[in-house]
Amino acid sequence: AEGGNGSVPVIFSKTGITDATTSPTIVTAPFKFRIINWWLVSRDTTAANVKLINKTTDATSVKAKGATNDAIVVGGDIVAAQRDVAAGDALKVNASAAAAFDVFVMAVKVS
Repeated sequence: AEGGNGSVPVIFSKTGITDATTSPTIVTAPFKFRIINWWLVSRDTTAANVKLINKTTDATSVKAKGATNDAIVVGGDIVAAQRDVAAGDALKVNASAAAAFDVFVMAVKVS
């Protein structure tokens, strides 16, 4: 349904990240989806600012990962104009420093 009304959410993830300064791909969209939430789990004590990127444009504001190992960190604001990821486009994650974390993105399919 448009806007995800009545949709079952799906979670895309990338685990075992050790350096996202090169913006690795979380998922190449199998269908058009809307980002509705995101978070990360810190896997070291290195501080970094983390954001999501829709193809080549920032999809979220940066969020400080913090320096606490195993902490769950709620993601930053979702940019309205970049919340929808088109089928075939890459959703990426970027960090300001080489840091270890897992990232999770909750999305719903939109038409």
